[in-house]
Amino acid sequence: MPSTTSLEDNFTSVDTIQAPLPSNEWGESLAGSDITHMSEDWNVLATRNLSSIVETQISPVLSELDDYTGLDLVIDHFDSIHACVHNDTAGSLEYIHVNQTGVVQWTIVDDGNGNDVGAECDIKLDSQNRARIAYLDSDTSSLKFAFDARPHYVNYEDWHVRTVTEGWNVAGPLELSILDNGTDIVLWIDEDTGYLMTSYYASTFWRHESVIESLIEGYNARTHNGDRVRILHETGGLIRSMDWPNMTSTNIDAAPWIGAPLDQEVPGEGEAQLTYSAENDTVVQFVRSLEGRREGRITTSPILVVDADASSAKVGDFNCDGKSDFIIFMNQSLVVHHGRTSGFNPTPDIVLQQTTETESTISFDTGDMNRDGCDDVLFGMPYLNSSNGGARLHLGSSTGLDSVAFWTFDSSTLGAAFGSKVVFIGDTHNDGYDDWAVLASDEAGSGSVVGRIHLFDGGSQAPTSSSLTLAGTGTNLQYGWAIEALGDIEGDGYDDFAISSAGGLLDLTGYGKVEIHSGSSTGHSTIPSAQWSRTLQGTLLGYSVESLGDVNGDGYNDLGFGEPYVDTAGPGSNGAIHISLGGPNGFPSTFNQTILGPSSGSKLGYQIAAAGDIDRDGYDDVWAVRPGSGSSGDLVLFWGSSTGLSSTPRIFSYPDISDVVHSDDFDGDGQEEWLMIDDIQISVFEHLDWEQVSIEGPYAGESNFSELDLNIDGPGRSLIGVQTDSGLVILSRPDELSTSTSEWKQTKIGTAEAVYGITEAGQILALSICNDGSVCLHKETGLIASTHVVESTGSVGAQPTITPRSNLGGLNMSFMLGNSVLRFVEETITGFEVSSGPSLGQLNGTPIVLHGNVTIWKDDRTLKVGIMNDSQWEIHVIADQSVAGLGFSADVLDWGYNGPGNLTAAFIGNNSKLNLVKYDFSNSIIVNHSEIEIDGLDLNSQITLSPSPVVNNKPIIIVNSSGYASYRELILENSSLVSSWYNESIEGFNWTDSTGFLPLWNPVLGSFFTMLGNTSAGDSTYIQCVVISSIKTATCSNLPLSDQVDSRTINPWLGFGLRHDGSIETPFGIISEIQLDPSVGFAVTLAEHHGRTGYIMLGKTMSTNDALAIHLDTDTDRDFIPDIIDDLPHQGGQWADYDGDGFGDNSVATSFDDCSSDAGTSLFTEIGCGDFDNDGWSDYSDECATTGHSYIDRKGCSDADGDGWSNNGGDYASGDLSPTNWMQARDQDGDGLLDNHGPDCCGMDGADEFPFDPRQWIDADNDG
Repeated sequence: MPSTTSLEDNFTSVDTIQAPLPSNEWGESLAGSDITHMSEDWNVLATRNLSSIVETQISPVLSELDDYTGLDLVIDHFDSIHACVHNDTAGSLEYIHVNQTGVVQWTIVDDGNGNDVGAECDIKLDSQNRARIAYLDSDTSSLKFAFDARPHYVNYEDWHVRTVTEGWNVAGPLELSILDNGTDIVLWIDEDTGYLMTSYYASTFWRHESVIESLIEGYNARTHNGDRVRILHETGGLIRSMDWPNMTSTNIDAAPWIGAPLDQEVPGEGEAQLTYSAENDTVVQFVRSLEGRREGRITTSPILVVDADASSAKVGDFNCDGKSDFIIFMNQSLVVHHGRTSGFNPTPDIVLQQTTETESTISFDTGDMNRDGCDDVLFGMPYLNSSNGGARLHLGSSTGLDSVAFWTFDSSTLGAAFGSKVVFIGDTHNDGYDDWAVLASDEAGSGSVVGRIHLFDGGSQAPTSSSLTLAGTGTNLQYGWAIEALGDIEGDGYDDFAISSAGGLLDLTGYGKVEIHSGSSTGHSTIPSAQWSRTLQGTLLGYSVESLGDVNGDGYNDLGFGEPYVDTAGPGSNGAIHISLGGPNGFPSTFNQTILGPSSGSKLGYQIAAAGDIDRDGYDDVWAVRPGSGSSGDLVLFWGSSTGLSSTPRIFSYPDISDVVHSDDFDGDGQEEWLMIDDIQISVFEHLDWEQVSIEGPYAGESNFSELDLNIDGPGRSLIGVQTDSGLVILSRPDELSTSTSEWKQTKIGTAEAVYGITEAGQILALSICNDGSVCLHKETGLIASTHVVESTGSVGAQPTITPRSNLGGLNMSFMLGNSVLRFVEETITGFEVSSGPSLGQLNGTPIVLHGNVTIWKDDRTLKVGIMNDSQWEIHVIADQSVAGLGFSADVLDWGYNGPGNLTAAFIGNNSKLNLVKYDFSNSIIVNHSEIEIDGLDLNSQITLSPSPVVNNKPIIIVNSSGYASYRELILENSSLVSSWYNESIEGFNWTDSTGFLPLWNPVLGSFFTMLGNTSAGDSTYIQCVVISSIKTATCSNLPLSDQVDSRTINPWLGFGLRHDGSIETPFGIISEIQLDPSVGFAVTLAEHHGRTGYIMLGKTMSTNDALAIHLDTDTDRDFIPDIIDDLPHQGGQWADYDGDGFGDNSVATSFDDCSSDAGTSLFTEIGCGDFDNDGWSDYSDECATTGHSYIDRKGCSDADGDGWSNNGGDYASGDLSPTNWMQARDQDGDGLLDNHGPDCCGMDGADEFPFDPRQWIDADNDG
């Protein structure tokens, strides 16, 4: 290794790293922002898909015989685990607490006193994070209950334990719920009848009643809205939801192959989410409302595909049945398909018009001209009468479109192309009829502008002539390029419309223009009422114009303009869309918002379309086509908001899209649709209000499952735990908030019984039974990906390398610029410094760059080495004109203070022999040069030397042109004669690989290498091998890289590689937001550099040919804020702590500091505020000045027995009537006997079995 020369100071992350931290929102909003490190900006990717699980055994060594079963857990809002577990050996119930940093506390709650207790335990937390546990006494078949008592003064036990039932045979599963008023509710099964029962405690005594008096096959319960318990249960293939205590029921689903196991979870707002079994416990069904959600609102696959080359489409209701009908121009025909509940009929209901001219098109529009409730069709035929052109209007009715045109008009102007565009422009006269505009695109306009627009007035009779003709002004423009009806934007009762003057993407055009023409009692004027224009020629302002709906929710429709060449008159433009927000006075003279395209050539503004309010948030959304984004374009959706459109869109990877058309409801299911039109087909996608997903196995190799557990994190992501015979599998869609196409990810927890929970920020925390009955903790850690373009000049980034200079001294990178220039990058305290490497001459093959930027390459047939000496490259010739073969390899043997000492090189010489050279840099001489004859070696052989010697051996691998491969151990030197290098070759083992894959050496363990596995024999795609020299055989093991990884890019020792599609496979998940070119290599390292530690990757982007670096930063608490900028790295959802009291300032998480500018220690009601008496209650809510832990009648007052009721004293007499007996507190009927009763109750005080009847207090025969 090179010696470390300290050129920079040591830096901490505080010194070198900055980022704009989100405020009062979840950490995912950091996506798209820049993390600045050493003056370079790293853009944060949106993916949450990267994480790992660390397993640790936590059970204490109480006895070697201890055997744990029956886990349950809950997570508090400080990310601590509270869990219960049954010690099967001791027969006890035990409690586990694991705080956010991993500190474990283990307590025996109930030793059973000779009975076996603790089975079927269920644990929940009250509003003070006090644990409450319901569980069974298996010997007596009774229900028991324990709660964590705060510090008190009588019997200093930590837990209060009660037997709740007697006389019933109680069986599990148990479901414990806690209402907002503190009522504990336990559901259980009466083993004698199979009925569902409940026992509930309302602050003074337990009550019992039946809930469902019929056999149920599985159930689950959750608190809903704080005042009820929602019970999901299954009976004979019927899944039903029921609320207790009001007993209202809803049927969810029914089929003979569905049912338990099942689970539900109720988010903070909205409807419950459900999961249940299907296909006899082999398929997981997941159902949820999408209320309040943005993603998942559109079907991921089309519900209908219509094969239609070069088509166009509109929507209307031509037969007045309330369903949208499609009118499509395809295959030279204008056809109508009526909407119907039975779905799309491939045979058109109406063929309205046909043309035999293959290059001719028919323009068309839909609207209700006569306002009879049935939409009409207007269409133009610019090819008619030798391109004079004509147009027709057909009226709709209850029987569909009339086959006879209501209005017919043929132009007499020679070659005018009348009908090139037709548009209903609304009721511009306010006479009750819609008017329309017809473009004659080739009719002479004004000056060099071509095109005239003819306006026709609607009425009960068809007009015989145009009421007004409009001609544009300007230079080299197509007038009427876009015509858009706007409705009544000025509020004067007259509809208005917009006209743009632009041109095609390949046209030489003038100064783009958009104008508005306002309606009036006398119709339109030739003078526009508003106008927008450009001073830069050829930007194509107005290429698309669209009435967008109300994107900012102010009650006025807004207008969008496309300008695909906004920043340059040519195809390299990013493009833009401009938004003018409507108001009481129409549109402003300047744009309210401009959104630029993401990259050069994307051409945003090519087409925009109103989308409606997709996410149902009260703001209309907008589609936009970007034809130059990626290899074949894409479609994006901009979300509406109170300030206009979101600047960061949702990307849909639909290639070659030309337009999007909104449909109200084609199939009568109450959901709107969108028609996505591309070059070859029309794909119809549907809106969703509910999501129902079938998730098929296998689940980590298992087909069947026995339990389901659904959880929802703070931002709204859903996770499903699937218990199998070989462990718990957690199904999640980490990126579901940013993409509706997110796949279900499987995370395996343990190999046996396990339970899990998630923090508000989305971190998985789990416990499992492990190591033959012990308990293990599983904790998820996230990684945040960010990218930095290292260089973007030309085609750059091929054959990348990346190495750390030292632990803290930055990174070295290299890559090719084009095919003949090698670029080097040095990370300094002021950023990345890029320079060119040594002159490569007639480069033959790919250069090799080793640690310290030592570079080996072939200049024609000469093997050269370059090393950096100060700022100059020092060139050494290793073999002059003797390197005939394709392959060569080299490695630095040792390092001196000033750089490399000796180098070993291997190549195929002119004589087709393996040549081995040892070169001394300090003396610039070849120390040894040996030639070895190897069978099968040819000039096309590839060779690779091990990066480090093993004793005095130097392993080498050779793969010839036929795929014959050989592992050999070369003796480096004879101990008695140093000059006799490479005097012997020991053959290791041989194989044949038809792919010609050159195995990769492990850079740390030089005797280990990776090769392709024999998948037909059970190997994985890639295997890691080590050769045992004494027996000349290899021992190999499977590697986790998938078969989708390109073998040219794998880094098997770190577990990284590029997939064939350019996405990055990592040990932590897939990065699919960026695509790197796998054909030109990929590099990755793990390093600490300038106070920042993580994985750093380097590759060449597919779309832009840039050298791109990707950094993975650790996110311990999984809140999407990397630890390097997180002040509270163990507290999910919190990352800033202004007052330094340990409580974060982010208000969306429940651990929010209510006194963010005042340091405090309070934990209850208000968090992080002053707490003078240190009892956990803030001074704002504490009702007593001295320390106390009461919480039922008063907060923070003395509670001697720890039952939650405060002691009476002074003027206060509404507290605990038995302050030293935690089982008793109240006497509601005033008979002198306190209310609580039941088994093992109630110590020194009497028990009132009739707490509401002062004349009764005991029921000796239990008859009620």
